[in-house]
Amino acid sequence: MPTISVTVIGLLAALVFVVFRRTEKAWAVLLGVLGAWAGFVVGAVPGATADIVSGGGWALPTVGHLGAVVGAVAAVWWFGGLAVGAPDVRRSGDRVQR
Repeated sequence: MPTISVTVIGLLAALVFVVFRRTEKAWAVLLGVLGAWAGFVVGAVPGATADIVSGGGWALPTVGHLGAVVGAVAAVWWFGGLAVGAPDVRRSGDRVQR
């Protein structure tokens, strides 16, 4: 079961965003873990299909965990600035628009 590994992926993604992008901690952790689980589910479907077709057992965990990484990073990246009380700042290249 990927319970621990997918949750750790979400926590690591949150940690990176908190340290380097100054995202609010609780919001980043929530988004990281939920994004990792959503990504794992999305990645597990084609992984399970590949396992059934090929008769192997490696595609589901590999593609599922890759989806967890992408899902965690995408969730914190896209929604990390939407924390309650956070200023509405949208970045466009080098310019900052408020």
